[in-house]
Amino acid sequence: MSAHTLTEGLAALRGHPRPARVDVLDGLAAALITDDLDQPLPWNTDGPLRPGAHPAVVETVVACTGDRTGRLHPDTPLPPLVHHVTAEEIRLGLDGDRTLDLDLTNPRGLERSRFLHQLRVLGIPGHTRLTGPDHGADPRDRETWEPCPRTGRDAALTEAGAYGARPDEAATALLARRLRDTGTAADAGTTAALLFDAVLCGAGTLSRDLLDGLAHRIRTTADPGPLGRALAVVLGLWRHDRVFGTARDPLLGTVLDHAVDRIFHLVEGLHGGPPGVDLPRLRALTAARDALLHAAPALTLTTPETAAATAARIARDRHAPADLRGAALGLCRALGALAEPAGEAEAFAVAADPAVLGDWLAGLLALAREEILRPAPKGEQSLLATLDGVVTTMTDDVFLHALPALRQAFAFFPPRERERVAQLLLDRRNLHGSARTLLRTTADPLLLARAAALEEHTGLLLDRHALGAPR
Repeated sequence: MSAHTLTEGLAALRGHPRPARVDVLDGLAAALITDDLDQPLPWNTDGPLRPGAHPAVVETVVACTGDRTGRLHPDTPLPPLVHHVTAEEIRLGLDGDRTLDLDLTNPRGLERSRFLHQLRVLGIPGHTRLTGPDHGADPRDRETWEPCPRTGRDAALTEAGAYGARPDEAATALLARRLRDTGTAADAGTTAALLFDAVLCGAGTLSRDLLDGLAHRIRTTADPGPLGRALAVVLGLWRHDRVFGTARDPLLGTVLDHAVDRIFHLVEGLHGGPPGVDLPRLRALTAARDALLHAAPALTLTTPETAAATAARIARDRHAPADLRGAALGLCRALGALAEPAGEAEAFAVAADPAVLGDWLAGLLALAREEILRPAPKGEQSLLATLDGVVTTMTDDVFLHALPALRQAFAFFPPRERERVAQLLLDRRNLHGSARTLLRTTADPLLLARAAALEEHTGLLLDRHALGAPR
């Protein structure tokens, strides 16, 4: 009785000729719940029922939820977005059930792509993207979309209508809300992902807002990993984009400048830490290297010369993590700024410890993979020759201890480049043979090395006790 009375009163207060669903739910909640609620009622907010909801709220939602998809009455007033999306689908030829192959260099293909991305951001079912550019540096200029079930489409369009009357307006408003909702807790990588979504949707004004937010997060973040993800996205858009119209954008250049400067500021102060390879940190330095090589005109805070000087200091810092020291030396090589012979020799000497050699080498190869394969100028020793000298001077026990980390480091090379390294090592020894054969062992190389060490140890024991075969 109480719930019925409250429902009738709410409907009259809200001007409803008959009680609506929300009137019934509010009436039930008011009659059944006498405790303070820790969260808003689910029918007054976006999204599904949240954990920790009041038991009466949970049961009310279950009782008022069916297992079939209903249909709106034809005379039900709908948000303008519903009508606009229907008209745009017909105009752009997207109302069928066929797979779409879109050419992003064609104005119509780009317009259709932007419309589909707007629906994707708004959560409107209908199409799923199979292929297409994933970041600004992605060379692909075509997208493939396939139709998917449209279950719940009317409800999704109705809810999305709260953000705007047109799909571009609604997508812009939703992305702006996501940026606000992330607050200061979001890292630069999350904001960069929102930026690329805005670019895909053609939301130019929002992209500016996102760039402002990204610049703020770059100045305040303390982790190089997310900075590297953001820098890679922004650099790709600044350097390569000819489809979405962001290449050489001055505001993107400003973000690049601050990101590169912040990365070097953070890594120069890193000391200690757990052993091992920090891949996000190496990716951040790789993104900074690419920016220094390909976007130098946009950089004023950290130039290639100052970056090389910073990297040289890190490479000689015995307290810096091993992978970071190797990456710093690789960056010097990649920038073409060779360190002083004494400084480079000191960097190699610090890395000679087999306990850290693999980590150091992983950092070096992550930043200077191409330099390993490049011949040295006349009168200088190549980087590969220097590394070969370090490895060949190891004793068998030291090499066996360092082998797992060395294998992990050389995993940065793709198979073709690994074969090239093997061929260069054969040439250094004036040996003739197939480099490919060296890479195709009959068993795990680590297992073979351990077997050889075991045989050597067994032979020494036999000799010690005069049990070995005559030699």
